[in-house]
Amino acid sequence: MKKTRDSRLPDLPEDTTSKEFASAMSRKLFEISCMAELGRFRSTLELPKILKSLYHKFLQIYHQYLKHKTNQLKKLGRQPTCSTGCSFCCQLMPSGISTLEIIFIYDTLREEKLFSRMYRRFLERQEILEQVRAKYRGIEAGVPRGKKLNTDIVLTDYKQKRIPCPLLIEGNACGIYSVRPIVCREYFSCSPPAWCDPAHPHHFQALTIALPLPLECQDMLDKIDAALELSLPDAFSEAFVFFSTNITRFRPIKWT
Repeated sequence: MKKTRDSRLPDLPEDTTSKEFASAMSRKLFEISCMAELGRFRSTLELPKILKSLYHKFLQIYHQYLKHKTNQLKKLGRQPTCSTGCSFCCQLMPSGISTLEIIFIYDTLREEKLFSRMYRRFLERQEILEQVRAKYRGIEAGVPRGKKLNTDIVLTDYKQKRIPCPLLIEGNACGIYSVRPIVCREYFSCSPPAWCDPAHPHHFQALTIALPLPLECQDMLDKIDAALELSLPDAFSEAFVFFSTNITRFRPIKWT
């Protein structure tokens, strides 16, 4: 769930460097999208090792891209204030996470021996999300056909409960930081970190910005999702639980 752009924030220029980073990221994702193994993944749970290498290279370039964009923000007088252990934005329920990201989150949790603990937490968050949804089912029933209730309302309600992300570990650090979702990477605060707390009196004055993945890269992720044909649910907890129980059935991914 992304916040609308704040009018107090300056427009960032789409300079040559930004375009070069976007092109380099898109090329890595394009190489992944061409792999025939994607279409067989559901039945084999096998992926080539080169895919893992390409994805990590994509993330490295994306890190450089975000560093460049935040430097642009600084030059325009807006200093990002996010720091390790500041986890107020980790009380959201992200949505729209790509299948490729879910694959790497699942694989990393297994490698780090964190899967069992984190899976239980995902189940707990999913139960709470269902309880929130239940509040709105009566409202949805009264919405005219073709006009569904915006799911952002449900996710905003969930946010008000201030439930930590299931992937947080000691010190409010991310347990899968190296493969954390793109939506988590692109979200920045330019006001005092405490203001991000929904309970803070200045919360509604908090200055936050999303630096979205370039459109050409998002298109490539969508193409990879289409090739994988897993049709995961939109909310993070649902997608992870569905992937673990119905796709992998708790088995490891094989890198060949």
